[in-house]
Amino acid sequence: YREGDTMTCCRCLKIPTYLRDPRDSGGFLLMLLLMMMCALEPMFHCLPEAQEEFPSQTCYAAEKITYIYSVFCMGAMAIHWLLLIDLSVFSTGLSAFVLVISKVLSEMNRFLITLLWLLIT
Repeated sequence: YREGDTMTCCRCLKIPTYLRDPRDSGGFLLMLLLMMMCALEPMFHCLPEAQEEFPSQTCYAAEKITYIYSVFCMGAMAIHWLLLIDLSVFSTGLSAFVLVISKVLSEMNRFLITLLWLLIT
């Protein structure tokens, strides 16, 4: 970014060109989600109220942010697993499993679309 290796996004926002790669942009998005998770960590919000039970995630201050924290956790887990799917080439069994799952999911998608079309008509 310092060297000026950027591209323009939305006509006004300059972003580094390495974010064109899906793995790099996924890693960047994962970093942002982990930073948001750290900022919204319920244990940090319970520190002022925790006296007897120190590591606690259940307090009044944490009740307000628990849902949004769980949404960020879900997104981070999904992106983490999507980034790890590239490692499936190192194991033949895992690679076969990923291949079968992708084919089954595409067939399930076609089946559900057809079923929805039949139900609508």
